Amino acid sequence: MNFFKTLALTTIAAVATASPVMARSSHQAHVALSKAVQSVGISVYVNDSFCDTGNFYGMYSAGAKAILICQENRVKGSTQTVAWTEEDYDTLRHEAHHLVQDCRDGSLNAELASVYKRPIELGYEWLGQDGTHQVAEMYDRQGASGHIQVMEIEAFAVARMNDPAEQVRDIRNFCF
Repeated sequence: MNFFKTLALTTIAAVATASPVMARSSHQAHVALSKAVQSVGISVYVNDSFCDTGNFYGMYSAGAKAILICQENRVKGSTQTVAWTEEDYDTLRHEAHHLVQDCRDGSLNAELASVYKRPIELGYEWLGQDGTHQVAEMYDRQGASGHIQVMEIEAFAVARMNDPAEQVRDIRNFCF
């Protein structure tokens, strides 16, 4: 994988797209989330050329010790960082939650475990019943196991919660 060339902590400092006061606080919370991810030894990369190999916004790789963010408005074929959108922040939150799921067994070995006792109910609360079923169906079509479908539902729900400070606390609680 080629996406381990561009470190994102500096690029995540790109201009936010919401109102200045709201964007600053939200942006700063996401910078703190990125730093918390990196404190575990996971690199965060933005718009690496690997983004051009598929149709996805991001990924977590325990083996590569990396999170990749493929920005929503990036220019295909370019590794330049663009202004962060809400979708980009959502992707960071989603992938950071996979890190927390990976930390649940005490090691970063890609063995994801649920952080919440009832991840499906969490999905219903934050994604709605239809949204929860859509996530499960999407990953089912890709051949993902039932376990991975549940992990994805939980990660989408946590991202939708939009509470990066809570995610920083989860990283501290579960990854150290």
